[in-house]
Amino acid sequence: MADELFVTGFGLLIGLVFYWAFKNLPREGWQIFMTRPAQSDGNGGWLGENLTYYGFFNACAYTLAVAVFFVLMGAAAAPLSALFVVVILLLAVCMPASRIIARIVEKKRFTFTTAGASFAGIVTAPWIVLLMDRFGEFGQVPSHAMDPMALMAALSIAYAFGEGVGRLGCISFGCCYGKPLSDAPEWMRKLFGRHCFTFSGKTRKVCYAGHLEGKPVIPIQAVTAVLYCGAGLIGIYLFLKGFYSTAFFFSLLVTQVWRVLSEFL
Repeated sequence: MADELFVTGFGLLIGLVFYWAFKNLPREGWQIFMTRPAQSDGNGGWLGENLTYYGFFNACAYTLAVAVFFVLMGAAAAPLSALFVVVILLLAVCMPASRIIARIVEKKRFTFTTAGASFAGIVTAPWIVLLMDRFGEFGQVPSHAMDPMALMAALSIAYAFGEGVGRLGCISFGCCYGKPLSDAPEWMRKLFGRHCFTFSGKTRKVCYAGHLEGKPVIPIQAVTAVLYCGAGLIGIYLFLKGFYSTAFFFSLLVTQVWRVLSEFL
C-alpha cells in the first residue's frame, strides 16, 4: 500500500503544478522571471540581464530528475557514494551537450536543446553503467550493491520526469510549440478545441518566429509533459515492485516514440 500511496501522492502534486502552469504560462508576463542590474547608463537608468522562467523550470527539471533517481536507487539499497558518481558523470556529459549540440544544429550561440542533452544521456548512460559495474569488481567504486538494470531503469524514469517538467519552460518561452489548431484535422480540433494554448507576448518564439500570437495552437508541450510524467509514474510503480526491466523499457519506449510522433504536431 505504501508504494501505491507514494505514486498517487506524487502524481497529484505534479498534476496540481501542471494545472496551474497550463493555465497561466501561455499568458504575457510569464516569460521573464527577474532582471539583474548589470551596469548604469550614466543617466540614472540601468541596463539589466533578464533571467527567464525557461531557465527556472529547466533547473527545476534537472533537480527533480536527480531527486527521483536518488529516491529510486535508495529504494533499491544502492550505495550513496556510487550514485553521486553516476549523477556527476552523466550531468558532466548532458549539460554541456545541450548547448554544444544546439550550436552545431541550429548555428546559434545562445541556445540550448533538451533533445541534444537527452540524446547524449541515452548514448552515454549504458557506458557509465558498464564502467560502474567494471570498477565495482575491483572494489574501487562501491557499486557492488547496484543492479545494472535497476540503474538503467532509474535513469530512464528520472529522464521522463526531467523532460516532462522541462516542458513547462517551453510553454513559458513559447518554443517547441504546436501547429495552429486551424491546420489540424477535424478530430484533433474537437479534441483540443477547449484545451488549446493561445500565446501572447512579442518576445515569445511562437509569436516572433511562428507569427501565431493570439492564435490557438495544439498544446503539444502540455501533452508531452503529461505523457512523460505519466510514464514516469508508471515506471516508478513498476520499479518499486521490482520489475526493473519492464520499468526501463516502458519509460524509454514511451518517451522516445512520442518524441518522434510529436514532431508531426
